Amino acid sequence: MQRILEIARSQLEAQGVAGLSLREVTRELGMVSSALYRYVSGRDELLTLLLVDAFDDLADTVDTALGHAAPAPQRGDEAADGTDPATAAPPARRRLLDLAQAMRSWALAHRAQWTLLYGTPVAEYHAPAEATITPGTRVIGRILEIVVAAGAVAATGATSEAGTSAPASRHATELTELLGQTAAELGHPEATSAQLIATATFFSGTVGAVNAELFTQWGPQFEPHGAELFTQQTRLLTQAVGV
Repeated sequence: MQRILEIARSQLEAQGVAGLSLREVTRELGMVSSALYRYVSGRDELLTLLLVDAFDDLADTVDTALGHAAPAPQRGDEAADGTDPATAAPPARRRLLDLAQAMRSWALAHRAQWTLLYGTPVAEYHAPAEATITPGTRVIGRILEIVVAAGAVAATGATSEAGTSAPASRHATELTELLGQTAAELGHPEATSAQLIATATFFSGTVGAVNAELFTQWGPQFEPHGAELFTQQTRLLTQAVGV
């Protein structure tokens, strides 16, 4: 199975999703095609294996980056000694910035895998939830962990409607309930709706910023400035989160 995954990963990196070929996998393995189906039922299962592998590798990279993050001093964005604001940021903000940079670095080093995860969906393929939800939410769960630990509340004012004079709409109530379920599934049932929305904002904003750079959506003139632009964007995202 490991060898099948290695060959499929090489195909993905060289030719994209369109280049995935079970026939080529069997050729490189040196076995007849019928033998391969004892391990992989078809292209869809091969794609699922690649998805899970990529989700886990990205999350492992993020965990490693956070585990090796140097402790930051308790300061605000403006450092009196003129050091880089990211270095002088409070711990929660620093961890979110480290996490975002780890995502960008992994994406630049694994473009085909990142595209499989967050690019155009593969036609006629539906990822099985039972196999992909847990690895696919590891990074989001790490962001929520940081947000909850910091006691952050989004600066955007995204809060539940509890405590307001007007009754909550049915849709707002359903959203609050859904956010509560999501928090529990991510291992933080204590998280507020505002913290869940802040987490989603940071994650989707980071993915969007990576995609814009990776797929040259800003135009080729911005390519030399990708790292600095991404840094500025993620700093703004931490402000939206409220850390």
